[in-house]
Amino acid sequence: MHFPHFMATNACRTSACSYQFYSKRRNRRKPHLHQPRRNARLNNNPLAIYEWVKNNIEWQPTWGGQQTADMTLDVKRGNAMDLATLTIALLRAAGIPARYAYGTVDVPADQFLNMAGNFTNLDAAWDFASAGGIPITGITSGGKITKLRMEHVWVEVAVPYTPGRGAKPVSANNPIDAWILIDPSYKLYNYLSGLDVAAIANIDGQQLATSFTNSGTVNEQEDWVQGLNSDIIANAQNQAQQKLKDHINGMTNPTVGDVIGGRTIKQQTFPYLAGTLPYPGSVRGNTYAQLPASLQTKVTLGLGWDKYDQSYQQSKTLPLYQLNQRSITISFRATDENAIASLIPPNITDPSQLPSFLPSSIYVIPEIKRDNEVLLSAGSMALGEEIGAGYSFQTPTQSYLDRTDSVIAGSYLALGIVGSNPSQKTFDSLKASLTQTKQILETGTDAQKKALTREKLLGDMYVMGVQGYYAQYISQSKMTSLKSSALHQPVPMAGTFGYEPYQRTLFGLNRGIEEHGLYMNVRTVQVIKDRNGNNDNVKQLMLQVGMLGSALENGVPEQMFTDPNTGIRPEGFSTAKALSMAMQQGQRVYTITQQNRAAALPALHLDSLAASEISDALASGKEVTTHTDQLTVPGFRGSGYAITDAITGDGIYKISGGKNGGYMGIAVGSLAASLIANIVVNGMSAVAISAVFEDALLVVLAGSAGFLAGLMIRDAIQGIKGPVNTLNCFLAGVVFGFTATLGVESAFIPQLGTLGKVLAILGIPITIGSWYLVNPRDCGIGP
Repeated sequence: MHFPHFMATNACRTSACSYQFYSKRRNRRKPHLHQPRRNARLNNNPLAIYEWVKNNIEWQPTWGGQQTADMTLDVKRGNAMDLATLTIALLRAAGIPARYAYGTVDVPADQFLNMAGNFTNLDAAWDFASAGGIPITGITSGGKITKLRMEHVWVEVAVPYTPGRGAKPVSANNPIDAWILIDPSYKLYNYLSGLDVAAIANIDGQQLATSFTNSGTVNEQEDWVQGLNSDIIANAQNQAQQKLKDHINGMTNPTVGDVIGGRTIKQQTFPYLAGTLPYPGSVRGNTYAQLPASLQTKVTLGLGWDKYDQSYQQSKTLPLYQLNQRSITISFRATDENAIASLIPPNITDPSQLPSFLPSSIYVIPEIKRDNEVLLSAGSMALGEEIGAGYSFQTPTQSYLDRTDSVIAGSYLALGIVGSNPSQKTFDSLKASLTQTKQILETGTDAQKKALTREKLLGDMYVMGVQGYYAQYISQSKMTSLKSSALHQPVPMAGTFGYEPYQRTLFGLNRGIEEHGLYMNVRTVQVIKDRNGNNDNVKQLMLQVGMLGSALENGVPEQMFTDPNTGIRPEGFSTAKALSMAMQQGQRVYTITQQNRAAALPALHLDSLAASEISDALASGKEVTTHTDQLTVPGFRGSGYAITDAITGDGIYKISGGKNGGYMGIAVGSLAASLIANIVVNGMSAVAISAVFEDALLVVLAGSAGFLAGLMIRDAIQGIKGPVNTLNCFLAGVVFGFTATLGVESAFIPQLGTLGKVLAILGIPITIGSWYLVNPRDCGIGP
């Protein structure tokens, strides 16, 4: 049998790899790999490549390829398809033929408990993998389940098998002679408990809860609380932080695992490649040079929703890896830029001279773009009209998150589509682009400033915002779960962040758009299961990460636009922010159920849309946590309300206007400039507009250091053994989930109803922005 030195270059057109390979007969260049030193260190040895992936890349229990090889190498984790993709890319880059193999494997129950996340309950572990999309079933022997049979993807590699069994590099004296099986996903883990925070902090959880309860009014019969003093929690938090700092500083060379907990891969070395899979039973199906579409996670984008036909005018389905953490925008391009230019006064010297209203006589073309490539476009429409834009996800076994949002023509939104793992390279790329724009704004000529596109002035900022949101949400949710027996596994999700104008109408007719503000409209998706099968713990963690996500909806924009020189911080709005503000203002905060709705609903003085959504939610059996009266932040007046499932804790966190997210106003002057820049930047207006965004971009770039510094912690932490930034890793995660850390919720929240939720609510916003974002992989955290 002939074994070529290379695989066809079209193998790289899927998530199989992000590399290019070359035939030795056609081109003498070495195979190109984004990190060539990796293969150099591995000596292009098939055994060394397999061993490195097995010992360094974590397996995640999800299904459907999400990542390129390059991203998997960056984030150091992925599912079976992702690990196979990386392994194949490394092998092919070394000139070693490799391919995907698909089939079923039988994993012994005790090993599966370990792989899935250190479960003690087999049903819970089974459910965890199944909820992640993996087709799985139990195999019974002697009246109990002894093995889990699951569909799986592994690797077949062509190696010199006789006599070295793949232990030596390919050479003229060591030619390829056999295809053999390897599985880089199969590995066992050591689990680390981390520090006992409650004991170290030495804060009496019961006394803290009692003091907090006594600081206001708690009406358990009617399910409302009022006037609770959040300073009690904040002061206890500060004491705990200081004690934790002192304790960690007194440890001798602590590792990240010693402090935070998490898991590490049990290291294995092999004298040779076994040539068979490490399972008691497996069935091999098809093999593929490329990962087939049927085994990939895909995303469908849509533009122009027709409510009568229940379909989009334009739609496109792409593999997730082509959209994952890319710069994607929903925007509107003017059909006649001169029409806008004619509305801008000549020789303007100040952004306040820009118009704050644009009429509906101006027509624009809606577009969804990836980088500078137009993916979808619809017919022209008047400014102020609305168009449906949406997305949905499809894995090989399930479809979910099928959402359509109404977008006002004249908006400019970044669409964040993210997989399970934040990538540092995403932020490196965004930082480089923002830095380049910053340099032009600081020292560039007028011509260079005029050449700046809206993508450079606005798009990069909004992309940074939405990607920063998801990076923080995934990181902090995982870290919060470390102090719970429940596991948190994010799955691909999406949302938008950007500028949305206000639609001006007259007797219901569209007249155009006025200046408005920034909206975060995001969705989160995850699998949460308790290691011991305790559903109460699942519900509690779901409520915690839900409120965390809501707090980030106002927290991330506030972080971005806080001036590092003056400390001036804009004020955003979200459900978590609303509940915290209401508590500070002495409003009642209700948890409304079927039992107390008759008494609670008349006490609410909210806008009609919020009241309608709350009533509909209650009618469908949901619970609603909200406040009694509308609240005001600059540029916005409204309410926030959490709609949750009484059994699972799953929920949506909304603000007035129907948004799943948060709002933040921006400075006067920036509003008018944004109104113009959202559609076009040209001519004499460009310099004035860029003058406004100069300040904004400088602030954002400085603020992005919070995102970037945390993601760059891996520069100081090597795997699980680096002590340098252990403190930051620890405080970023553990202190964020403060009430959970001190054990308050585990003892009291199930019994205290609304108070329990308020404890979680107040424990999160206090710490937003206090600690750097940390990538959980950089801190050695999993699964």
